[in-house]
Amino acid sequence: MDKGKRSNEPALSPQQTLERFIYRARRVEDHSLVRSGIVKNYAAPKLTLTVKPSGEGILSKGILIKEESIESLTSRLRPFIVKSEPMYMPKVINAIKKCMEGFSPSEDQIASVEEVRGWFEDRFNSDNAIYRSVQSINKDGNPETDYVSDSVLANSWLYSDLVHADPKGKKVAGTKFDYLTRYEAAVSYFSELSLLVVRLLDIVRDLYNHESIFIPEEKWYESVSIAEALLSRELEVRSGSMYVFPAGTIPPENTPLEEIPDGICIGTSIGSNRVRHDATTVAVYDASDTKVADYTAYQEDTCSYYHLVLEDALRISWHKSSFSLRGSEFEDPILKPIEGQGDLAAKINSTLNESRYFIADLMLNGKSHRLKIELAKEG
Repeated sequence: MDKGKRSNEPALSPQQTLERFIYRARRVEDHSLVRSGIVKNYAAPKLTLTVKPSGEGILSKGILIKEESIESLTSRLRPFIVKSEPMYMPKVINAIKKCMEGFSPSEDQIASVEEVRGWFEDRFNSDNAIYRSVQSINKDGNPETDYVSDSVLANSWLYSDLVHADPKGKKVAGTKFDYLTRYEAAVSYFSELSLLVVRLLDIVRDLYNHESIFIPEEKWYESVSIAEALLSRELEVRSGSMYVFPAGTIPPENTPLEEIPDGICIGTSIGSNRVRHDATTVAVYDASDTKVADYTAYQEDTCSYYHLVLEDALRISWHKSSFSLRGSEFEDPILKPIEGQGDLAAKINSTLNESRYFIADLMLNGKSHRLKIELAKEG
């Protein structure tokens, strides 16, 4: 998919490409469809045949009804398949290989990078890549179109239904099919692309954790969503002063507020209203209700969020508006490592990912509540 040359901007260095990839790939990883695991179902769609007692068979398949969700995911993925973009996947892979020079990556790590390259080349680097193909047939059983690959249909949806209205080349063939056909192909195609991007991100994480590549630690903590950005800002401790002046007062430039005449100081030490409660224990259970871990934790509340900090390593945060005292009914908790505790946070996160729920005592509205909180599972 080549949209022509970009402006004469200097090319990114391999290190810059790698660091920008981490940010963009974490944006994909943070998307609700990816985080919940739902994309795995749509990346390899299944057909279900139901046979009625009469012998009549009904063929059906799952359809992602919330099309805005795949539209937003596709917008995060598009830079990885546009050849003129610095995040075009082969450019990223080449940058990773370059950044590995001077280190001692294992043969398995090198092979994993090349595996992703092959996956991309076979599936996403050509309009001829075929996972399945579709042909339109009229009521008389006569073909109305040639066979068209799902990759062509998906890119036709991208350029005729989503970001543009001018499909060119082979993508025009997709416009001869109805919207549902293009949409179904796009859901599968871009769901699989999200899995590829996250797979490469996991490989980069492994290289980083084994000191087989250099990445500044702060690149793993940059906010990649508005929820994380607001959370990071809310957790900052701010200090300063607030003054009120008579109407019409124009503060002189470069003059401290306390030196301006007729000012009244109305507040100092403006903070984040952070409240920290006593330590508690978080008990984690698997699907068979067997306890798999206990973590020492403390609850930390800010203006808009409830937080649980496990082992001083991993912060789990919920917006107060989405939390329910009945438990198991909250939206999109944010899991974020405490800076400098990436390894321990990763271990805890791995345990949570393999578990079903946890039980914790939380202070909500001034009262202690024991809540059973279900962990997100693939759906």
